[in-house]
Amino acid sequence: MKNQIMLKKCIITSILAALSVVLYVIGPKFSLPIFPNFLKVNFSMVPIFICLIVVGAPYALVIVLIRSLFGLITGTTSAGIGETADLIIGMITILFTQFGKFLFNNKAKDIPMFLFALLGWVVGGLLSNCFALPMYVNVMNAKGWLVFSMQKIIPAVTESNYVFYYFVAAVLPFNLILGFAVVTATYLIHFKLKDAYELFLTPDKKVKKEENNLDDYNNTEENTYKLD
Repeated sequence: MKNQIMLKKCIITSILAALSVVLYVIGPKFSLPIFPNFLKVNFSMVPIFICLIVVGAPYALVIVLIRSLFGLITGTTSAGIGETADLIIGMITILFTQFGKFLFNNKAKDIPMFLFALLGWVVGGLLSNCFALPMYVNVMNAKGWLVFSMQKIIPAVTESNYVFYYFVAAVLPFNLILGFAVVTATYLIHFKLKDAYELFLTPDKKVKKEENNLDDYNNTEENTYKLD
């Protein structure tokens, strides 16, 4: 029985890993007009969140690693800096989400867990850019390009204050919006599909639950008949 569940978890993880890689490598990526065009929106974290909810954090962490490796293999445009930053965001977000899942398990519905996911995304976005920004400036010599990109959105940006504006006016609100969009999409998909993957993982448990519901219904009917 345990081997069957493990096999099913691996199957689910493989499918979700493939979806995440496709969304990350060739899926739609676009920038928002109110942010610099190097901040791209993509939804490759949605399958990872679903994997976390369905089969657990270790499997989700594996997908995050696979996604970043495929990003490097298929051709990085940032010398691996962007892929590393995405890896950091993914890992921190998973840890926050898992903590929320543990903290509120069986005490509330999924909303608190997804709020922790959003919080983790924002924290991960800030911390990952603490790594990425110096790397872009010092390794890729992209300080001028960063300042120019920021000036298109905020004319007041200069070489002396671009770090402040980068974090406060770009990284923080961008990750808040993107995290909210991804978490909301995950919640809607999870709400629609949770019965399906619970049935796939533990069909016996589902059948037993239905049998118990049927017994409760029959007992209610018998009690009503006796009262009549």
